Amino acid sequence: MDESATATQQRRLGEYEKQSIYTVLSLHSANGKPRYGDVSQQAQLYGVSTRTIQRVWTKGAEGNGFKTVIPKRRKPSEVAALQDRVSKLPFLQKMDIRTMAEALLIPKTTLHRRFKNGELVRKHSSLKPMLSEDNVKKRLQYALSFANVVDGSVEFNPMLDRVFLESS
Repeated sequence: MDESATATQQRRLGEYEKQSIYTVLSLHSANGKPRYGDVSQQAQLYGVSTRTIQRVWTKGAEGNGFKTVIPKRRKPSEVAALQDRVSKLPFLQKMDIRTMAEALLIPKTTLHRRFKNGELVRKHSSLKPMLSEDNVKKRLQYALSFANVVDGSVEFNPMLDRVFLESS
């Protein structure tokens, strides 16, 4: 193994490995110090730095044991539970991400990430799926009534004579 490759790699020693390293070093120690060359030999054997072996020796000399620290990670949230909670929200609280996040008591960024990953799906207007075939045809005819075909090109009526009261 190349020395430059081992210098950049990080390796975590387990509890049993630390215990065995300390046992070997203490068997060959004299006056509370490990024998010359044993530290570097153990470092080569386990593929770690000599400083790591020195740390193991000092921890063992303290007598506190070799508990490995397990990194604390967040539990993965269940997507199905979140989808269920969202489906139970009233319509007015599902209007935008801010009100939905307040109602669910989770950060807006979490909701945004769920939408972006496809775990939650945005729904569009609930009016259009409820339209009957007849209403769809009438809407299409109404929209086409503002288009005029003149010499093969389509011109749209700007509808300046109409006022829409519902727009804000």
